[in-house]
Amino acid sequence: MFLLGRYLSRLIQSGRLTIIDPRGKSHVFGGAAGPVSTIKFNDHRVAYEILLGPSLRFGEAYMAGRVDLIEGSISDFIDLMARN
Repeated sequence: MFLLGRYLSRLIQSGRLTIIDPRGKSHVFGGAAGPVSTIKFNDHRVAYEILLGPSLRFGEAYMAGRVDLIEGSISDFIDLMARN
């Protein structure tokens, strides 16, 4: 989560993304006006895999149940990422 967190802290400028890691700790990125999304990683490897190939790996992890959307819809998450 450390590497992905560093990347996201620079990337997210519009809106707010909250990630809940497998241990239950929340990591908040952004904070300016815009879309809001909260996701939960269900295993420890998913953050690393998403960092290696975000376009494909996030979708695969979501479909496999390794990532859950807690707040907002998948459309909200895509909108948030597209703005940043």
